[in-house]
Amino acid sequence: MKTTKKTKQIVPAKKPLTPAKSSTSLLPKSETALITSPFWNIWETDKTFKIRVLIPGHSIKDIVVNINGNNLVISSIKKDKLEKKQKNYVVRQYSYSAWNKSISLPQAVDTKKIKVNFKDGVLKIGLHKLSQQTKLLAGK
Repeated sequence: MKTTKKTKQIVPAKKPLTPAKSSTSLLPKSETALITSPFWNIWETDKTFKIRVLIPGHSIKDIVVNINGNNLVISSIKKDKLEKKQKNYVVRQYSYSAWNKSISLPQAVDTKKIKVNFKDGVLKIGLHKLSQQTKLLAGK
């Protein structure tokens, strides 16, 4: 008895595969995403940088925003103390959390025109770019 081996033929797809939509396709056409992550989002428009940071469980008094040259640093320190007194015992719990994030922006920003808003655990920062003319006047 004779056996034959069958080979499978590969048939090309009729429709080209389309890549999955990225989060940058959700932005308006006038904006370009520099960084997108679950922790923070940064967009660049013609005149501004827009930053959105998710910080649940913190308050505005815990958060510090610093700009040094082209570097943006966002940090937070949160301290909690819970004390429960009963007849025969006392329970004390302490917690401490600290973090910081920094990024070097591709262009200098006007430190006098910073907009900061914090609501429902979302920090929004608006930074106005310095124009070339403003940079030249500041250098003189």
